[in-house]
Amino acid sequence: MARTVWRRLRIAAAFTEFALRYWLLAFPQARRAVERCARGAAGVPDERLRRAAVKTLAEERGNLEGAAAFAAFTPRRHRRSVIEVLVAFQATFDYADTLAELDVADARANARSLHEALLDSLVARDGRANYYAHTEAGADGGYLDGLVIRCRDAFTSLPSHATVEGPLARAVRRMIDYQELIHGNGAGAPASLTAWARGETPAGSGLRWWETAAAGASSLVAFALIAAAARPNLSLGDVTAIQDAYFPWYGSLHVLLDSLVDLPDDAQTGHHSLVGHYASAAETAARMEAIGAVAVQSAAALAKPREHTMLLASMAGFYLARPAAHLPHAMETTERLIAVLGDVAKPVLVVHTARNRIGSWTAGRR
Repeated sequence: MARTVWRRLRIAAAFTEFALRYWLLAFPQARRAVERCARGAAGVPDERLRRAAVKTLAEERGNLEGAAAFAAFTPRRHRRSVIEVLVAFQATFDYADTLAELDVADARANARSLHEALLDSLVARDGRANYYAHTEAGADGGYLDGLVIRCRDAFTSLPSHATVEGPLARAVRRMIDYQELIHGNGAGAPASLTAWARGETPAGSGLRWWETAAAGASSLVAFALIAAAARPNLSLGDVTAIQDAYFPWYGSLHVLLDSLVDLPDDAQTGHHSLVGHYASAAETAARMEAIGAVAVQSAAALAKPREHTMLLASMAGFYLARPAAHLPHAMETTERLIAVLGDVAKPVLVVHTARNRIGSWTAGRR
């Protein structure tokens, strides 16, 4: 009994520290970074691109602010740069994703050229891609280039950026590959996506191809490596450990949860659904519980287990607190994952549920 109480007290203390670091140290800087992005979006000359930029920032603000959670435990002197990278990278991704949904002649090529901006944001290359090569639009006033340059400049200021650049490039290339393969294919799973995901599946993981595809689509491994780059004298061993935990386990859980809460909308719009490949809600729950359990174990094995456990719980709680996570198709999965997360799940869900209610109330007032 005493051991259980002590464990819960330690978890409560760790969560409190994480929450205070995020809300007092990371969140205010993240808001300022988002506002800088918003000013750039408002200045885009082309009306179609401006609408896309402004609308995306407004609708995906939670993604931008959530990305900054990875800066909560970074060294103080580098925290602002980490937040700049995280927010600019996420803003680039969301903007590219919005434009990739436009009706164009070659949807795959369009998705790839737009998402190439992600690689330029973090990796030094000779020249930059023509991001709008397949998008029929006018000038963006330097908006996308500005995000890329801001992200790259802040990233190269981090003390261990060179140590993470190789694994980071591989993670971003997986994201780009996924975006290319997923766009313009309707509700079905094209053979090229299936083959790619099977080729990326780590040996012995037991993951199904769509679970690996989810891991490849996730930005979490990039966020974790960016945050790690703020640590001086980061070892290659630490980088490998982070990479192996986040890809595939954290990333797979991340995007599968996103797919789970979006399942009703995807069914109406005909968009491809990753969790739609499971045979039933019971199978979905069992598989996601298994992936979540390995993710929790992976966090415990990292050099900074408390931090990674809090980040995992916060990410999962972001989705599990949504109303859609409590609909019949998702309820069993939600219950199992809450159990897998353990004692940290309750405070995380309380915070995310409160934020959702405040957001709904604010939207209603507007």
